Parts: sequence; structure tokens; C-alpha cells
Amino acid sequence: MTTPLGARTSLVLTSLLVTSAILLAACGGNDDPRSDPSPSTSTSTDPSESTSPSVKPATGKLVDTSRFTVRVPEKWVVIVAAKDFSITASGLETGDSISFGLIDLTTPTGLDVLAKRTQRLGPWVKPPARAPDSTLAGADAYHLVGPVGKGERVDAFGTVRSGKHVEVIFDVYGPQSRLDKLKASVIATWQWK
Repeated sequence: MTTPLGARTSLVLTSLLVTSAILLAACGGNDDPRSDPSPSTSTSTDPSESTSPSVKPATGKLVDTSRFTVRVPEKWVVIVAAKDFSITASGLETGDSISFGLIDLTTPTGLDVLAKRTQRLGPWVKPPARAPDSTLAGADAYHLVGPVGKGERVDAFGTVRSGKHVEVIFDVYGPQSRLDKLKASVIATWQWK
């Protein structure tokens, strides 16, 4: 015979089990492309080589540093914390952003060290994955990709240019296709000095 306290305990435990099963089922099999941790399947290793002929070069404000110039999309806001250190461009309507960094290197450092440093020091919930090395407008570069938490995905490149670690981090809240289009349109305008 079940006592009223035992009945209440059984009801609570049954409710917890059912709720847990529903939550576990909801976590599996998500078809949302934003949750896919795999990198883009593009065959191009150079982001300046557009994978789509419909991508047009960015025509917004010019970001001008001592090592490169590049344009951001129309209507984006550019914030220059320091011309040759940290510049951020933001799409106010989408919440997307691009960060440009230039860090002095006191000793020669390889791409592996720079990639690990960027993974470790980035502002993401979980660090992006290391993809095969690529190029940034023709210069050998490390490449970091992937979802980094709560619908946010990044595509980052870094290289060494005249004693500086030059990095660009594309940060998008949305599908991989939007990230790819943003990256291709901006990198198409990149000019080294």
C-alpha cells in the first residue's frame, strides 16, 4: 500500500523523468545549421577567392592601418580604439562584427603560437577550432572556425606582417552562409601596404 507521502514522491519522480526525457529529446537531432560545429566545406583556402560570383566587394568605410587597408560593409560603424592596435566594425542591424588587431611581436613567432594565443584570449564562450592553415589576401595565415556559443560563429585569420601579428575575426550571429558572404566581401577589398 502506498502512503500519501509515497504517492507524492512517486508523482514527483515520474514528472522529473518525463521532463528529463523531453529535454533530452529536444537536445538531439537539431537541424538548425547554426548548431553545426563543422567548418565550412568551401574548397577555397583563400578567403579572398569568393566561392560565389554574387558576392560583391564591401563598399563601406575604409579601415586604414600601417599594414593594410580594407573596407567594411555599407552602414557599418567603425570604432578605432587605436589605429595600429584594435579596430572594430559593427553591423548595428544584425549584431555582426569584424575585429582587426595588430600586435607588436618582440620575437619571431610562428602561426601555431599565434593561433593558440588567439584561441585562448578570444572573448568567446568556447574557443574556435583550428582549421588547416590558409591565406589572408595572399599571406600565409592560421585559420580558426566554428561556433563559439549561443548562436555565435567566428571565422578568424592571422598572419605576421613586418613584425606585427595581424588578425581579423569575423563574428556572426546567424547561418554559415551569411558569415561566408561577409568574409568574402570584406577580404575582396584587402590591400597590404
